[in-house]
Amino acid sequence: MTEPFLSITDLRLTAKTDRGTASILRGINLSVERGRILGIVGESGSGKSSLVSTIMGLLAPGLNAEGSVMLDGVDLLTLSSANMQSVRGNKLAMIFQDPMTALNPVFRVGTQLVDVVQNRYPGTSQEDAVKRASAALAKVGLTDAERRMKDYPGQLSGGMRQRVMIAMALLCQPDI
Repeated sequence: MTEPFLSITDLRLTAKTDRGTASILRGINLSVERGRILGIVGESGSGKSSLVSTIMGLLAPGLNAEGSVMLDGVDLLTLSSANMQSVRGNKLAMIFQDPMTALNPVFRVGTQLVDVVQNRYPGTSQEDAVKRASAALAKVGLTDAERRMKDYPGQLSGGMRQRVMIAMALLCQPDI
């Protein structure tokens, strides 16, 4: 039997409050083998976003995670901020519920996508990065990708911005 690519064991997330410690996640256990798909469903407030934020190392100050989040043999909960930064985008990508929290409204969509390509793949020419970015927009179903590359995020509908974020995540080619 192969080792799971992602293995979460007894994950707990707590927050200090005026009234003591509040439990946000309690004893989460799951594993995902490489090449498999896991869907996480639950009602609003059930902890789905908290779980993914914990995996990504994007916890707000005052939150405390315990347990283990093993990704390819490395416990993400023990990594420094700098080491976790190198994991994001390379091994892990997250598509936020509100794309405007991740897209910069003062830069064109194309500029942001090209930056992702060039940061992920140093040495990529501007021309090749533009082609990859435009192709990624087409791949996620945005019509007239070349025009969308010139748009600012505020010129797009919420669904279109969500597709831009999916394209951005796919450009990084993360493992998860």
